[in-house]
Amino acid sequence: YEKKLILERLRAQKAEDPIGKEAYELPVEEVYRPEIAEQIPDQKNVNFCGFRVRMRADALPEGDYRVGILMRNRVHRQKLYDFGVMLFHAGPGKAAQTEA
Repeated sequence: YEKKLILERLRAQKAEDPIGKEAYELPVEEVYRPEIAEQIPDQKNVNFCGFRVRMRADALPEGDYRVGILMRNRVHRQKLYDFGVMLFHAGPGKAAQTEA
């Protein structure tokens, strides 16, 4: 699967900002997570589930974002996505890095 992080802006920070659906797809770097396999030994290949995203702190408009993952099957082109409960805040002075 090809993975991408999805950040969907929830609300505008200033009254003059447009309020609408804004979503950003970010490429992810896969991270090997052997401790996950130890925690759920009945599952296969879960140690390959980790990922990391790096971006500039000013890459997104200031605001709160819902965090999701998009997975695309490289063979069948099927797309799967889901949003979790984690929120991300982009703004001045904030480090823009998420690891899962």
